[in-house]
Amino acid sequence: MATAVRNGAFMRRKQSIALGVVAITLPVITVCAYAYAPTVLKVTSLTGECVYVSKAPGVTFEARTPGEGTTWPAVAFTGQSGLLNLNADPAAVAGDPAALAEAIDMRFLAKGGFLLKNGQGKVVEILDPEARLPAGGASAVVKSAADPVGTRIPTFAYAAPPTLEPKLSLTPLKAAVRLMNLDVNVTPEFAKVLNDTFGTGTAKVGDAFGVCTGELTAG
Repeated sequence: MATAVRNGAFMRRKQSIALGVVAITLPVITVCAYAYAPTVLKVTSLTGECVYVSKAPGVTFEARTPGEGTTWPAVAFTGQSGLLNLNADPAAVAGDPAALAEAIDMRFLAKGGFLLKNGQGKVVEILDPEARLPAGGASAVVKSAADPVGTRIPTFAYAAPPTLEPKLSLTPLKAAVRLMNLDVNVTPEFAKVLNDTFGTGTAKVGDAFGVCTGELTAG
């Protein structure tokens, strides 16, 4: 019996030594994460159009530069002021439109504007929208009888992210982005101006205001 105990203890010691060797010799795996600093491209051209779809009672729409080829009142915008941030390795997303669209963040200032007016001669003028896309909303300079000089305020929120169709060339590095189906809604700040000017009930937060499309190049 004593021999059996000694043999059992010996076997346990052998197993402990073997496990210790395995633990010591396990490989150490280090995971490295690589983050790319955004590539910043300057906007070189911008064209766009927003179709007015609001049902504000008694309010009519008049564009400074009317949109062309639409069945609804529309305003056209132009500009070449802004930046496009590409939050990815350009070489990795150049051939993948979905990944490229996901990596794009744009901010730009457009030139143009429109009037909203009613039958009593009351007017609200909306000028020079500044937008961040595909998320972020838009602001504009808004003039009214209460603020004839105009103040830049948040005017539009996005009902959903727009559809982006981007292309990227690497040599030289340039981007072209087509924007479609951007539904814009009324913000609290803009609704207040419309209600103060045209009367309570003219607009409420989240009302559909327009649908925008555009094309932008940067490089």
